[in-house]
This record gives sequence, C-alpha cells and structure tokens, in this order.
Amino acid sequence: MRMTQSRQRGGAWRERSVGSVHFSRCAVTFHWYGMFVGPNKSKNDRTMKKCRLIYNWDGFDCPRMVDYPASRDKMAELIFGAIIGTPVDTLCFCSGTTDLFVHQSKVAETILDVPARFHDRTDVKNLKLLFEQGTDPLRIAVEYGHKAGLEVFGSFRMNDVHHWREPEGMLASRFWKEHRLRHCLNMPEKYWRTGMSGALDYKYAEIRERRLAVIKEMITNYDIDGMELDFRSGPFVFSPSEAGENAPIMTEFLRTIKKMRKDNSFLLSVLVPHSPLLCRELGLDLETWIKEGLLEFVAFGERDLNLPIDQFKKIARGTPCGIYPCIGAWSDPKAGEMTRDMYRAWALNFYEGHVDGLYVFNLYNLNKNTQREILNEIGAPETIQNKRRHHAWYIFPDIPGERVESKEEMLDRHVYFAHLNQLPSWGADAENGTWKNVTFKIAENISAENKVFGKLCFKLTNVAFGDEIKIKINNNEITGGRIKKEDFTCGRAHPPCGPYCQYIINLDDGRTVKRGENELSLFVAKKAKDSGVQTDLFELEVMVNCAEC
Repeated sequence: MRMTQSRQRGGAWRERSVGSVHFSRCAVTFHWYGMFVGPNKSKNDRTMKKCRLIYNWDGFDCPRMVDYPASRDKMAELIFGAIIGTPVDTLCFCSGTTDLFVHQSKVAETILDVPARFHDRTDVKNLKLLFEQGTDPLRIAVEYGHKAGLEVFGSFRMNDVHHWREPEGMLASRFWKEHRLRHCLNMPEKYWRTGMSGALDYKYAEIRERRLAVIKEMITNYDIDGMELDFRSGPFVFSPSEAGENAPIMTEFLRTIKKMRKDNSFLLSVLVPHSPLLCRELGLDLETWIKEGLLEFVAFGERDLNLPIDQFKKIARGTPCGIYPCIGAWSDPKAGEMTRDMYRAWALNFYEGHVDGLYVFNLYNLNKNTQREILNEIGAPETIQNKRRHHAWYIFPDIPGERVESKEEMLDRHVYFAHLNQLPSWGADAENGTWKNVTFKIAENISAENKVFGKLCFKLTNVAFGDEIKIKINNNEITGGRIKKEDFTCGRAHPPCGPYCQYIINLDDGRTVKRGENELSLFVAKKAKDSGVQTDLFELEVMVNCAEC
C-alpha cells in the first residue's frame, strides 16, 4: 500500500492511501499501464504561491475522443497525456452535463440511456464497452490521477444547457423533459436564446434533491478528493427576480454536500462568474460560503483579463480559502483565437495579483504537445518573462452557432461578457464629440531601456473620412507620428460591425503605459456628413516582445 500526499486546508498536505501500485516517483521517466509518463514533482516540492495549477477536464467528451474500441489505457492517455510532468497538481474532472453523465450511476441517466437512434455513436459504444470492463472515465481519472500524485475533484455543472438547441436531441435527459414545463427558470425575454430559460430552478426541492443524490453517489462511489460545483458553465440557478431571496437555499445546498463524507479532509470548491457582485446578483453567497469554511478554493472568470482579483481576495482574507483566476480556452482555439502568447499574458497578469495559483478550463481542445508547452510555461511567472505576450481586453470571442444582430444584444444575453459593457460608443449624432474612457491592467514594464518592447492596438467601428479622433493614454495625448492607422472596409461577422479602423501606438518610450492600471481615453466627433451610424470601441490589445524573444 503506497501513501501519497494530498493538500489539506491552508496549504499543508495530508497522507492518503491509494492502493497497490508499482512505479517510481523519482525524477526519471517511467511507464505505467502501458502509458508513457514523464517525471512529476512531489507535492512536497511545490510552492503553492508559485506553481499550483488546477486543470478542468470536460470528461463528458472523453468517450467520443478515443477511437473505438475504448480501453483504460486509451482513456488514461487521453486524460493525462498532456498533464503529467507539468505543474498541474489538481484535476477537476467533469463527467457529465447536469443530468446526463458518462460515469456509472444508479441515480442519474448516462448516455447509454439515450434513445436507440443514438446508439451507433462512437461515444455511446465506447462508454458501453468501458462499463462492461467495470470502469468509466471518472473512475479512470481518479485511479490514474492518484497514481500520478494528483488531487482529483469531481466537477458538477450546476445548470448546463448544452441541450437547449435540440430539446429532443441526445443531450436532453428524461429528467429535464419531465420537469422543464413545471420547474424551469423564469427568465427575461432577452435570455431566451441563451438556453438558460430552459434550465431548471433550484428553488424547487425536487430539483435540489435529484442533484444532491447524483453528487452524493459520486462522492460515495468514487475516491475523489473533493467536489467542484461549476456555476460558471450555467450561471443561473434561480430566476433572476428571485435570486437574492433564494440565496440561503444554495448555501444550505453546499452545507449538505460538505457533510456527505464524514472525512474532514473532503474538499469542496466552486467555479463562479467573474465578480463577487455578479455572484450576489445570481444568488451565490460567496462571503457566507467562505466564512463558514465550506470552500477549499474559489475559481472565477474566464474571458476577462481585468478580473477583480482584489475583490475575491478581500472576501477570502483571513481564511484558508484559495483564490484562482481562470484562464479559459475560447470557443474555437484551433482557429487561433486564443494563442500561446495570450496564455502567457493572462498568466502573468493574474500572477501580478498574488493569487494562490491558476485554473485552466477547456484546454483539452488543443493538441497534446501544445497543451504541455502552455502548462509548463504558465506554471510560474519566471517561465513567462522572456517570451512574447499578447494582452487582450474586451475581446468578443466567437460563439459557435450563434450570430447576434448587435453588440448590445450579445451583452444583454451573455452574463459571461458583462465586463464588455464598459466599452464606450459614440452615437451617429455625436457631432460635437465627447471623451470616453476604458481601463486596463497590465503586468509589464514596457520600455526600450528594459529591452521589453510593446505596441497598443484598438479598433473603432464606422469611422468616416472627416470624423475627428483624439487619443490619450493615462491623460497624455498621443499625436501624429506615434499613431499608425489601418482601415478595414470589409467589416466583421462577429461581433457584427461595419468597416473599422485599427489604431497602433508604439510604447517603447517607457512612459506611455505603466505597470498596473491604465486608462485609454478617446475623443470621437462624428463630423463626416455621411457618418449615419454609431462608432464603437472594441478589442484593446498590447503585444509585448522581449530582446530574448
């Protein structure tokens, strides 16, 4: 019987038994169940402030991502091939939507319970084969993860709505169909096309009892170190008009889960939207959860480089609860929307907030080698310093299958992008012009003297010939020769916009952009007679190169 180390509250480590194994944890490579594995640091060698990295795996996709016939080794290679040997020390493994799963269950539905017309799918056939072998993706994640010295959490999506586009499709569970008419959220019309109007409301005891039963079964039947509740993948658990008054219901929900395993070392964590204020508006009482000691850590955000880290740290101050900003792969990273340069910038900015570590989400979409390179780079600030970085604020990520009529419609419908409401617009009648501001944080000392070179870029839509544009950064006006303007007449599909101009400003003087919070101020006067449409600011970016890059 081997004893390994798992983290206790406050950063200490507890010993736990993981059964009989036959491999070395020394600093050499080794083979394990036929799978090649690189060296993984002992957790005793880790410094939490420096390199604690939490990796969320959307395990529901695992059965479709391996060739038929599936096996333990194939599944383990898929799950861990990019992780082992990197600074990752905690795996949050999601084995389902909210009501449909790929782990063995007597309480919940699995994809083997879907209508017969879906039974020829690779994921269904693979899961059936794994069940016949007495295993499943979650069990493999726990078993192999512990053998590699990783902490493994189950991850439960509180109100996943991937099924909303196809209410008779594979992802629509029988439980959801039975309850959708009586127990759905009462959502404002603007949210109807997001799918959240089809999510179930936790104010109803029937909904809570079912989901608690699923979670209890996972905690009882699987040797997980903890359970993560993912509120960010479907942020509404109560109807918006009732969220505040129903917050105590969700607090009691967490208390119930915390008591499900008598072992005091069992850990509970949450993944939440990007600010404490938004959490309160959604009925998520983070302050109480942390004060009562319910949470091991809070992970938050995904697409916002200006995350209010200090606000989360303030709530957790004086407690052992860890704070982990989330770096999430955008909807289609293979299309280059989230580059390695961006991952480095996200990590560096978040480390600047003196967080306990980083949380990565949906990285599994990238190929294995790229994942490993990213994970090894972002595991500590010093591994990022001498590499290119691409800081990007107020980016509208592409959402597959969704096309909206305007930026405003997108902001209304997607609570994830609420921070984009800070982006200014100038109406078509703004002939006299106004100054408007936007802030951005950056963890860089850009100057030619430091051999750290940078340029700032932003885009303005519908700038006509004759319109007056003025630019200030930190109240210093940027003039003439420092500004490069590029015109794009084709417009963009997403977010929908007409022709736009990109403005590029060199930052090598070392005085324009400072380390920390900065302010971009723009004056727009719609002087051109044929303007006719409003001007919007979008996609503020800073690209950084070092002499060693």
